[in-house]
Amino acid sequence: MMKRRWLLVSSSSFCFFLLVYSLFLGSKKPKVKPNFVFILTDDQDVALGGMTPLSRTRKHYSEHGVSFLNAFTAVPVCCPSRASILTGLYQHNHKVFNNSLDGNCYGNEWRNIQERQTFVTKLKNEGYVTFYAGKYMNQYGLAEGKGSEVPSGWDYWNDRELRVLQLQFIC
Repeated sequence: MMKRRWLLVSSSSFCFFLLVYSLFLGSKKPKVKPNFVFILTDDQDVALGGMTPLSRTRKHYSEHGVSFLNAFTAVPVCCPSRASILTGLYQHNHKVFNNSLDGNCYGNEWRNIQERQTFVTKLKNEGYVTFYAGKYMNQYGLAEGKGSEVPSGWDYWNDRELRVLQLQFIC
C-alpha cells in the first residue's frame, strides 16, 4: 500500500514538474521550426514501366536514395491520390473520385472546401513559407476558367509554365 502511494505521489510530482517546465522554462528557448521538402513523384510503377525512360534518375536514386519494395497508396488513381496526400483523408471523405471535373478533380467542392483544409494551409497558418512546382490536380487550369489563381496556402507557385506545356501536349 505504501509503495502504491509513493508511486502515485511521484508520478503526480513528475507530471506537475513537466507542466511547470513546459509553461515557464520551456517557453524561454526560441522555437526553431524545421525545414522540410516534400517530393511527390507519379507514374513510376513497375507494371507500366514508368521508370523505363528515367534511366539517369533511376541510377541516381539507386545510388543515393531509398527503394520501397512494399508500398501502398490510398487510391491508385492520380487526382484522388493527390487529394488524399494533400488532405490526409481517404477518398470517400475528400470526395475526389476520378480525374475528371465531374469526379471533383479540381471541381467546385474541392476548391471551396477540401483545398482550404490541406496540410499546406495548416503549414501556412503556422508561419511556414510554401512553394509548389509541377502538376497539381489533373483538371487545374481546365476547370470552368479556373486555374489562374494560386490554390490556398501556397506562397510561391510555379505550375503555370508546366500547364502551358501540358496543354500543348494534349492538343
